[in-house]
Amino acid sequence: MNLIVQEQAKAAFVLTDTAYFDVLTGAVKAFGPKVHGIVIGEAAYVAVATSGRLFLHHVRPHLEAIRASTLREFLAAMPDAFRAGEADSLAEGGGGSCAAVIAAFDRAAGRAYGWGIGNNTMAFRARPYSLVPTRKYLTGFDEEKYPALADTEFGDPKCWNPAAQGVELLEAQRADDFDLSLGFSAPAVGGQAVLTRVDRDGINHTTLKAWPDRVGRPIDLGLGDRLGWRDRLQAFGREKLRPVPTLWLAPN
Repeated sequence: MNLIVQEQAKAAFVLTDTAYFDVLTGAVKAFGPKVHGIVIGEAAYVAVATSGRLFLHHVRPHLEAIRASTLREFLAAMPDAFRAGEADSLAEGGGGSCAAVIAAFDRAAGRAYGWGIGNNTMAFRARPYSLVPTRKYLTGFDEEKYPALADTEFGDPKCWNPAAQGVELLEAQRADDFDLSLGFSAPAVGGQAVLTRVDRDGINHTTLKAWPDRVGRPIDLGLGDRLGWRDRLQAFGREKLRPVPTLWLAPN
């Protein structure tokens, strides 16, 4: 889960993968979207992405239940929607750290914005369940292996083009193991690389890349990037995200 706001471009971007994992084995459980778009009348456009044990299907109904006519009203209701989604996750056996990012464009102001929210201080170093204005939030990667990426000014459209260079960021995160459970780590970025752009024209989702990952198997970085016919079918929607996510993790 990555959020970048480019004020000069008057756009906010969310960059995610689509893989959900079994935290005990590291195997891919399903592929599915991790971003939900919301149109607030003619006032604003919003895209929300989740991570940790808070999945999109937990928070989506609570986001859709928000009745807001302005971006300000939506943001005021967001903490309660986040808490309600977390409660649904806990009811299914989830738990632990979770967070969400919000990319928005306010049409009245003509500006793009970003916010973050978490159930602890790990992601945004702020009071839990409070919205934090955020121009950049990146899931970690090995900066020693990718020094040029670590020095990139993501908020400057002259230095970083999300459509052309977004895959590079997710590839770096894909190459870095995530802690899936106690004492166990594995690659945990897979499925598709999806770029969501929020600007004055609305919310646009673009698939930048599909990896040859398979449901029921851990991610194998040694397979490279070549997609077989079965992989192509899975990568483009044949694998549906199912509920009952007791042991699932969506780290990115």
